[in-house]
Amino acid sequence: MKHLKFSAALCAALMILCTGCSDKNSSDSSVSDNKKNTVSSSISSESKADTETDSKDSEDKDDDAQDSSDLGAGILQAYDFFQSSRYSMNVRYTDSEGNVTEIYRVVNDGDFYQLQKNKIGESGSVKVGDECYDFDKVCGIYRKSSTESLDSVIETVVDQKLPRTNTHIDPADTVNYDVEEYTYTGDTYITVMDFCFDKDNGELVKYTTTYSVEGMDDVTETREFYNLIPSAPEKADSSAADSSVLDESSQLDTDSSSYADTDSSSEAYSDSSSVAEPYTAIKDTVSEGSDIDESVFSTAVIDNLADFDNMTEERRLGYCQAIFVTAGISADDLAKAEYTDDKLKAISYDDFVTLVYTYGYKS
Repeated sequence: MKHLKFSAALCAALMILCTGCSDKNSSDSSVSDNKKNTVSSSISSESKADTETDSKDSEDKDDDAQDSSDLGAGILQAYDFFQSSRYSMNVRYTDSEGNVTEIYRVVNDGDFYQLQKNKIGESGSVKVGDECYDFDKVCGIYRKSSTESLDSVIETVVDQKLPRTNTHIDPADTVNYDVEEYTYTGDTYITVMDFCFDKDNGELVKYTTTYSVEGMDDVTETREFYNLIPSAPEKADSSAADSSVLDESSQLDTDSSSYADTDSSSEAYSDSSSVAEPYTAIKDTVSEGSDIDESVFSTAVIDNLADFDNMTEERRLGYCQAIFVTAGISADDLAKAEYTDDKLKAISYDDFVTLVYTYGYKS
C-alpha cells in the first residue's frame, strides 16, 4: 500500500509536468519500494499544490535565504515561457531506471491539452472553456477536473525563490549549455535541480532532478525539452538579452495556478525508441508550423471512455475486475497491494490508475 501511495504522488506530479507529465514505474523488491515511498514527497514537490505545506515550512525556517536567492537569466526566461498564455512543447521524461515517457502540452488562453505516452499507452488532461477532464486510455476512464491551468517546476523554483547552488552540476553540461542549479531542502530529503539552457538563445533544453534521502541511493530523473513554441529568439547581444530578461523579474510575484510538470503510473515506461515513433507526427506538425496546434482542444477524447467517478460501487467493482483481467493483474497482486473487493468498490480514480500501471501489462 505504501508503494501505491508513492506511485499516486508521482502520478499527480507528472499529470500536472513537466513536465512534469508525473511523471505516471516500479520494482518488485521491498528495498526499491521502500526507497521510492520515502522520496515520494520530494517527487511530488513538482506540484505546487502538493508542496504548499512543505514550502511554507521551508520559508518559515529560512525566509532571509529565500529572499536573497540568486535567480539566473535562464530560469527567468523559462519562467516567462510558462507564464505566457499561448505555447506548446514536447518533453521526454526519463526516470532513474531509464524508462521513458513522452509528454506533449499545448496551452492557449486558458485552455490546455496534455498527453503522456509510455509503453502501456496514453493518458492526459484537456480543458476547453469551462469543461476540464483527466483521462486514461489504458484504463478506459475519465473524470471531471477543477484544474484551471498547468504549471511547471520552473514556476515553483521562481515563485519559491529557491537558493541557487553548485553541488551537482555536470562539468560536461557546462561545455554545451549555460547551467543553473537550484536546491529545495525538506525535512528528510534534498532535491537538487540542474537546468541546462541553450548558449545562443537561452532556451530551456533539459533539467535533471536528484532526490537525496539519508541512507539511500540518490534518485535521478531527466526531462528534455524540444519543439518549444514560441521558440526563443537568437541573442543579438548576449549581455543586452540577459539584462532584458532580468528587468522583467518584477513579474515574478504573479501567482501561478496549481497543477504541474508531467504522466501515468510510475511502473511502466518504455525505452526511448519505443515511444518516440508515435510522436513523430506531432513533432513534424509543430516544428513545421509557426504556431501552436489548436486542433487538440476538443473534449471528444473522452467520448468512448467511462466516467469513473460517477460509477456505482457495484459497477466500479465490476469495471475494475474486468480491467484487471485485461491487464493481467492477479489475485496475488491485489493482495500485495492490500485491495479487497470492498476497497475496490470505493477506489479512487488515481489509485485505480496507479494500481493498473503498477501491476498490469508486465512483459
